[in-house]
Amino acid sequence: MTNGFKVYDSDTHVIPAAEVLERYVDPSFRPKLEELAPYRLARSASPGAFPDMHLYSVQTKYYRRVQGEATPSDTFTGRTSRWMGSQQPRPGVQDDNAADRVLDIDEEGADVHLLMPSTWTSIVGLEDPEVEVGLTRAYRRHMADFCGQYPDRLKGMILASGISMEEAVGEIHRWGNDRWAVAVMPIRGFEMPVDHPDLEPIWKAAAEHDLPIVHHSSTWNPPHFPGYWEMWDNIFLGRLASHPGAP
Repeated sequence: MTNGFKVYDSDTHVIPAAEVLERYVDPSFRPKLEELAPYRLARSASPGAFPDMHLYSVQTKYYRRVQGEATPSDTFTGRTSRWMGSQQPRPGVQDDNAADRVLDIDEEGADVHLLMPSTWTSIVGLEDPEVEVGLTRAYRRHMADFCGQYPDRLKGMILASGISMEEAVGEIHRWGNDRWAVAVMPIRGFEMPVDHPDLEPIWKAAAEHDLPIVHHSSTWNPPHFPGYWEMWDNIFLGRLASHPGAP
């Protein structure tokens, strides 16, 4: 509480390590983890994360050209921005250390964190639907445990896999009444417009639980914003139409 106002931070992130997510996968999914080995990367030193662990990451894109320069750079990645102030988070608050996450929130002067999933959600860029379903299911279980320790302070969203409507709707109904779950986040919407009729069951199930829809696009990896491919095609084809010789 600050000056009589409750502070609700609606864009904080949580990046559980592969080792954390793997605790929560279905036993039947565990053999799939071997197939994910190429995408299980060593995690660099990261504030708030346990060291010597790994992250799932797929299709990372780097932006090599600096605005205003004629050509891209081999060394520029676009990832060198400073994302936080001088105060560093406590170890493990990105993984499973909920108690220290709340201590960080107290020091920041906030009351509630809404946690956005990061990095590992890029697995929606893989073609195998079982991977998306299996890891999103594991994440929801992890969030129920993580946020469930402090359900008034830590809030999350139910990831809705657009690759399987039955799975998405079932999971919304399963977690929709839990105190930690305050929104629904579709993660397979970037290949279709948001008004596509195939997504209607997700919107309906969210409405039945009075849950808003949240989307957080990624710029370096999937999931991109809804309609990503459709918009890209329109821009690219429009450019070709107006400049037939353009590459």
